[in-house]
Amino acid sequence: MKLLFIGFLCSLSLSLAAQISLDHNYSGQVNIAHLEFQDDKYAALDSPNRQCRLYNEDHSLYKTVNIPVQSGVTITSLQYVTDGLFDTDQLIEMACTYYIISGSSVLYESIILNENGQTLLTISGAGAGFVDYINDSWKYIAWVYGSSSQGISSSKVYNLPGHPAITSLISKPGYALAKPNPNPAREFINLHYKLNPGNNGVMKIFNSAGSLMKENQLGPDFDYIRVNVADLSPGAYFYHVEGGNGSGSFIVN
Repeated sequence: MKLLFIGFLCSLSLSLAAQISLDHNYSGQVNIAHLEFQDDKYAALDSPNRQCRLYNEDHSLYKTVNIPVQSGVTITSLQYVTDGLFDTDQLIEMACTYYIISGSSVLYESIILNENGQTLLTISGAGAGFVDYINDSWKYIAWVYGSSSQGISSSKVYNLPGHPAITSLISKPGYALAKPNPNPAREFINLHYKLNPGNNGVMKIFNSAGSLMKENQLGPDFDYIRVNVADLSPGAYFYHVEGGNGSGSFIVN
């Protein structure tokens, strides 16, 4: 009996040690910056104040970066916070995408900036961008949006002078999937996905504050779902598929 009790305590101890625990809580969107020339950082996007705050691995503040955009814009994403990718110096760089609503139109723009707030590249109309490589050369591909009925009007491919610090972390989340349409949307929007073989999935939609707004079950018989957005407030929303590929953002106006 004593041996059984000791075994139970050991099993309980291992179980407790394996539990997930909260390390730190940040406001807003946070990415991990995997860096080559210095220690890795946490990158927190403060969209209302148009800032990126960089934190050390112990969560102490390293630097606050002012994102050089006009007041009134809504910053939707902060990506590829790294060094030695967009430039060959040892400064931290990042890609930032934002939009502004002008009348019935949604105007997108993307910029590449460094940790000093200096703009390295501005891409008018670009509402999405991603890093990939071909023939041993790294590229930044920006999707330029036309009107809500046109969707993506063009794609711009840029040569990058460097490389990601950890290339395996460059994600390729199913970019062959069709983009949300129509975008912006008023009543309904079509969101495309691809499920893992033999699996069902879940489509989750979040507002810009990260609150879950809708959750829809997905089956293997279709590759998109039509979502009613008439009950959502105007603004930016993000979607993510559990059990397959499919993620991105869209606008409700």
